[in-house]
Amino acid sequence: MTAPLAFDVRRFGSVDSTNTRCRELAEQGAGEGTLVVAAEQTGGRGRHGRQWHSPPGNFYGSLLLRPALALADAASLSLVIGLAALDAVEALAGRRLPVVVKWPNDLLLGRRKLAGILLEGVAEADGRCAWLVAGLGVNLASHPDLPGHPSTALAEEGIEGATVEAFLPAYLNALSRHLPVWQAKGFAPFRDAWLGRAAGLGQPVSLRIGDVAHGGILADLSPDGSILIESPLGCLQQFTAGELFFADAADGTSGPA
Repeated sequence: MTAPLAFDVRRFGSVDSTNTRCRELAEQGAGEGTLVVAAEQTGGRGRHGRQWHSPPGNFYGSLLLRPALALADAASLSLVIGLAALDAVEALAGRRLPVVVKWPNDLLLGRRKLAGILLEGVAEADGRCAWLVAGLGVNLASHPDLPGHPSTALAEEGIEGATVEAFLPAYLNALSRHLPVWQAKGFAPFRDAWLGRAAGLGQPVSLRIGDVAHGGILADLSPDGSILIESPLGCLQQFTAGELFFADAADGTSGPA
Protein backbone atom coordinates (compact mmCIF):
# COMPACT_ATOMS: atom_id res chain seq x y z
CA MET A 1 0.00 0.00 0.00
CA THR A 2 1.52 3.32 -1.07
CA ALA A 3 1.09 6.47 1.00
CA PRO A 4 -0.93 9.37 -0.41
CA LEU A 5 0.93 12.49 -1.48
CA ALA A 6 -0.11 15.79 0.12
CA PHE A 7 -0.11 18.80 -2.22
CA ASP A 8 0.77 22.37 -1.31
CA VAL A 9 -0.64 24.45 -4.18
CA ARG A 10 0.89 27.91 -4.47
CA ARG A 11 -0.94 30.22 -6.87
CA PHE A 12 0.69 33.17 -8.63
CA GLY A 13 -0.59 35.74 -11.09
CA SER A 14 2.43 36.19 -13.32
CA VAL A 15 5.86 34.54 -13.04
CA ASP A 16 8.80 34.24 -15.37
CA SER A 17 8.54 30.44 -15.26
CA THR A 18 6.76 28.06 -12.90
CA ASN A 19 9.73 25.71 -13.15
CA THR A 20 12.09 28.49 -12.11
CA ARG A 21 9.87 29.48 -9.19
CA CYS A 22 9.52 25.85 -8.13
CA ARG A 23 13.29 25.35 -8.33
CA GLU A 24 13.77 28.36 -6.07
CA LEU A 25 11.33 26.91 -3.55
CA ALA A 26 13.13 23.56 -3.73
CA GLU A 27 16.45 25.22 -2.94
CA GLN A 28 14.75 26.97 -0.01
CA GLY A 29 13.64 23.62 1.42
CA ALA A 30 10.03 23.42 0.23
CA GLY A 31 8.46 20.02 0.76
CA GLU A 32 7.57 17.33 -1.72
CA GLY A 33 4.17 17.98 -3.24
CA THR A 34 4.65 21.73 -3.64
CA LEU A 35 2.85 22.73 -6.84
CA VAL A 36 3.46 26.17 -8.33
CA VAL A 37 0.58 27.31 -10.56
CA ALA A 38 0.62 30.61 -12.45
CA ALA A 39 -1.96 32.47 -14.50
CA GLU A 40 0.73 33.37 -17.04
CA GLN A 41 4.46 33.04 -17.63
CA THR A 42 6.64 35.76 -19.07
CA GLY A 43 9.59 33.45 -19.69
CA GLY A 44 8.11 29.98 -20.01
CA ARG A 45 10.52 27.30 -21.18
CA GLY A 46 10.26 24.03 -23.03
CA ARG A 47 12.94 21.42 -23.60
CA HIS A 48 16.37 22.51 -24.89
CA GLY A 49 15.66 26.12 -23.91
CA ARG A 50 12.76 26.61 -26.32
CA GLN A 51 10.27 29.33 -25.47
CA TRP A 52 6.86 28.19 -24.19
CA HIS A 53 4.23 30.80 -25.06
CA SER A 54 2.21 31.33 -21.92
CA PRO A 55 -0.76 33.75 -22.13
CA PRO A 56 -3.53 33.71 -19.51
CA GLY A 57 -6.19 31.03 -19.80
CA ASN A 58 -3.97 27.97 -20.08
CA PHE A 59 -2.54 25.74 -17.35
CA TYR A 60 1.03 26.30 -16.20
CA GLY A 61 2.14 24.26 -13.21
CA SER A 62 5.34 22.81 -11.77
CA LEU A 63 5.46 20.06 -9.17
CA LEU A 64 8.28 19.47 -6.69
CA LEU A 65 9.21 15.91 -5.78
CA ARG A 66 12.03 14.44 -3.71
CA PRO A 67 12.03 10.77 -4.75
CA ALA A 68 14.35 8.30 -3.04
CA LEU A 69 16.18 7.23 -6.18
CA ALA A 70 19.09 8.24 -8.36
CA LEU A 71 18.47 11.30 -10.51
CA ALA A 72 19.52 9.25 -13.53
CA ASP A 73 16.58 6.91 -12.89
CA ALA A 74 13.98 9.67 -12.69
CA ALA A 75 13.45 10.36 -16.40
CA SER A 76 10.36 8.15 -16.56
CA LEU A 77 8.52 10.69 -14.42
CA SER A 78 7.81 12.72 -17.58
CA LEU A 79 5.88 9.72 -18.96
CA VAL A 80 3.84 9.37 -15.78
CA ILE A 81 3.11 13.11 -15.70
CA GLY A 82 1.93 12.73 -19.29
CA LEU A 83 -0.54 10.05 -18.28
CA ALA A 84 -1.77 12.18 -15.37
CA ALA A 85 -2.25 15.13 -17.73
CA LEU A 86 -4.09 12.87 -20.17
CA ASP A 87 -6.41 11.72 -17.37
CA ALA A 88 -7.10 15.34 -16.45
CA VAL A 89 -7.80 16.31 -20.05
CA GLU A 90 -10.26 13.45 -20.36
CA ALA A 91 -11.94 14.52 -17.11
CA LEU A 92 -12.81 17.74 -18.97
CA ALA A 93 -13.33 16.39 -22.48
CA GLY A 94 -14.31 12.78 -21.91
CA ARG A 95 -13.08 10.43 -24.62
CA ARG A 96 -14.38 12.70 -27.39
CA LEU A 97 -10.89 13.68 -28.47
CA PRO A 98 -8.24 11.18 -29.62
CA VAL A 99 -5.49 12.59 -27.39
CA VAL A 100 -2.28 10.55 -27.35
CA VAL A 101 1.05 10.67 -25.52
CA LYS A 102 4.26 11.29 -27.44
CA TRP A 103 7.56 10.08 -26.03
CA PRO A 104 8.91 11.49 -23.89
CA ASN A 105 7.04 14.66 -22.94
CA ASP A 106 4.02 15.71 -25.02
CA LEU A 107 0.29 15.27 -25.45
CA LEU A 108 -0.86 15.40 -29.07
CA LEU A 109 -4.18 15.68 -30.85
CA GLY A 110 -3.98 14.85 -34.53
CA ARG A 111 -0.21 15.46 -34.48
CA ARG A 112 -0.84 18.90 -32.98
CA LYS A 113 0.66 19.69 -29.62
CA LEU A 114 -1.79 20.05 -26.76
CA ALA A 115 0.56 19.87 -23.77
CA GLY A 116 4.24 19.68 -22.95
CA ILE A 117 6.29 18.57 -19.95
CA LEU A 118 9.66 19.84 -18.76
CA LEU A 119 11.57 17.78 -16.20
CA GLU A 120 14.46 19.33 -14.27
CA GLY A 121 16.37 18.09 -11.26
CA VAL A 122 19.49 18.26 -9.13
CA ALA A 123 21.50 15.37 -7.72
CA GLU A 124 23.33 15.03 -4.43
CA ALA A 125 27.06 14.27 -4.50
CA ASP A 126 26.31 10.54 -4.46
CA GLY A 127 23.92 10.78 -7.41
CA ARG A 128 20.71 10.58 -5.40
CA CYS A 129 17.95 12.97 -6.33
CA ALA A 130 17.98 16.12 -4.22
CA TRP A 131 14.85 17.42 -5.89
CA LEU A 132 12.90 17.00 -9.10
CA VAL A 133 10.60 19.54 -10.76
CA ALA A 134 8.01 18.43 -13.31
CA GLY A 135 6.57 21.36 -15.27
CA LEU A 136 3.37 20.98 -17.27
CA GLY A 137 1.81 23.38 -19.76
CA VAL A 138 -1.61 22.59 -21.23
CA ASN A 139 -3.31 24.58 -23.97
CA LEU A 140 -6.79 25.02 -22.55
CA ALA A 141 -8.03 28.34 -23.98
CA SER A 142 -5.46 29.14 -26.68
CA HIS A 143 -2.34 27.90 -28.40
CA PRO A 144 0.67 29.47 -30.12
CA ASP A 145 0.77 29.86 -33.88
CA LEU A 146 4.34 28.94 -34.70
CA PRO A 147 5.46 27.91 -38.20
CA GLY A 148 6.54 24.28 -38.23
CA HIS A 149 5.13 23.56 -34.77
CA PRO A 150 1.39 22.82 -35.08
CA SER A 151 -0.60 23.00 -31.87
CA THR A 152 -4.17 23.16 -30.64
CA ALA A 153 -6.21 23.96 -27.53
CA LEU A 154 -9.19 22.30 -25.88
CA ALA A 155 -11.36 25.36 -26.49
CA GLU A 156 -10.53 25.25 -30.20
CA GLU A 157 -11.61 21.61 -30.24
CA GLY A 158 -15.05 22.56 -28.92
CA ILE A 159 -14.53 21.62 -25.27
CA GLU A 160 -16.52 24.01 -23.10
CA GLY A 161 -15.45 24.77 -19.55
CA ALA A 162 -11.78 24.00 -20.23
CA THR A 163 -10.49 26.34 -17.54
CA VAL A 164 -7.61 26.20 -15.10
CA GLU A 165 -10.11 25.93 -12.24
CA ALA A 166 -11.59 22.81 -13.83
CA PHE A 167 -8.29 21.27 -14.89
CA LEU A 168 -6.36 21.70 -11.64
CA PRO A 169 -8.45 19.40 -9.37
CA ALA A 170 -8.60 16.76 -12.10
CA TYR A 171 -4.81 16.91 -12.45
CA LEU A 172 -4.27 16.70 -8.69
CA ASN A 173 -6.59 13.69 -8.54
CA ALA A 174 -4.59 11.90 -11.24
CA LEU A 175 -1.28 12.79 -9.60
CA SER A 176 -2.47 11.48 -6.24
CA ARG A 177 -3.16 8.10 -7.86
CA HIS A 178 -0.10 7.83 -10.08
CA LEU A 179 2.80 9.31 -8.15
CA PRO A 180 2.84 6.98 -5.11
CA VAL A 181 2.87 4.01 -7.49
CA TRP A 182 5.71 5.50 -9.54
CA GLN A 183 7.77 6.24 -6.43
CA ALA A 184 7.27 2.70 -5.12
CA LYS A 185 7.50 0.68 -8.34
CA GLY A 186 8.85 2.88 -11.11
CA PHE A 187 7.41 3.12 -14.59
CA ALA A 188 6.70 -0.59 -15.15
CA PRO A 189 3.09 -0.49 -13.79
CA PHE A 190 2.28 2.31 -16.29
CA ARG A 191 3.90 0.80 -19.36
CA ASP A 192 0.81 -0.90 -20.82
CA ALA A 193 -1.39 2.16 -20.28
CA TRP A 194 1.21 4.40 -21.91
CA LEU A 195 1.63 2.09 -24.92
CA GLY A 196 -2.14 1.95 -25.28
CA ARG A 197 -2.20 5.70 -25.99
CA ALA A 198 1.20 6.10 -27.66
CA ALA A 199 1.60 8.26 -30.76
CA GLY A 200 3.43 6.58 -33.62
CA LEU A 201 3.61 3.08 -32.19
CA GLY A 202 4.47 0.64 -34.99
CA GLN A 203 5.19 3.50 -37.41
CA PRO A 204 8.38 4.92 -38.97
CA VAL A 205 10.09 7.49 -36.77
CA SER A 206 13.39 9.27 -36.41
CA LEU A 207 15.01 9.81 -33.04
CA ARG A 208 17.49 12.67 -33.10
CA ILE A 209 20.28 12.95 -30.56
CA GLY A 210 22.31 16.03 -31.34
CA ASP A 211 23.20 15.88 -35.02
CA VAL A 212 22.64 12.12 -35.29
CA ALA A 213 19.30 10.66 -36.42
CA HIS A 214 18.31 7.07 -35.71
CA GLY A 215 15.57 5.92 -38.08
CA GLY A 216 13.34 2.90 -37.74
CA ILE A 217 10.00 1.68 -36.39
CA LEU A 218 8.75 2.77 -32.97
CA ALA A 219 8.49 -0.71 -31.50
CA ASP A 220 8.05 -0.56 -27.74
CA LEU A 221 9.01 0.93 -24.40
CA SER A 222 11.16 -0.86 -21.87
CA PRO A 223 9.91 -1.21 -18.27
CA ASP A 224 12.07 1.78 -17.29
CA GLY A 225 10.50 4.02 -19.96
CA SER A 226 13.32 3.87 -22.50
CA ILE A 227 12.20 3.92 -26.12
CA LEU A 228 12.86 0.91 -28.37
CA ILE A 229 13.27 1.51 -32.09
CA GLU A 230 13.60 -1.30 -34.62
CA SER A 231 16.35 -0.40 -37.07
CA PRO A 232 16.09 -1.11 -40.82
CA LEU A 233 18.26 -4.19 -40.14
CA GLY A 234 15.71 -5.52 -37.65
CA CYS A 235 17.72 -4.80 -34.50
CA LEU A 236 16.09 -3.20 -31.46
CA GLN A 237 17.89 -0.07 -30.32
CA GLN A 238 17.20 1.33 -26.86
CA PHE A 239 17.39 5.05 -26.08
CA THR A 240 16.87 6.97 -22.87
CA ALA A 241 16.87 10.46 -24.44
CA GLY A 242 16.34 12.21 -27.74
CA GLU A 243 13.75 14.02 -29.83
CA LEU A 244 11.18 11.95 -31.67
CA PHE A 245 9.98 12.85 -35.15
CA PHE A 246 7.36 11.07 -37.22
CA ALA A 247 8.71 10.02 -40.60
CA ASP A 248 5.46 10.78 -42.46
CA ALA A 249 5.88 14.54 -41.95
CA ALA A 250 8.41 15.55 -44.57
CA ASP A 251 8.31 19.18 -43.45
CA GLY A 252 9.23 18.26 -39.90
CA THR A 253 6.01 19.59 -38.40
CA SER A 254 5.60 16.49 -36.27
CA GLY A 255 8.76 17.24 -34.37
CA PRO A 256 8.98 18.67 -30.88
CA ALA A 257 7.69 22.17 -30.26
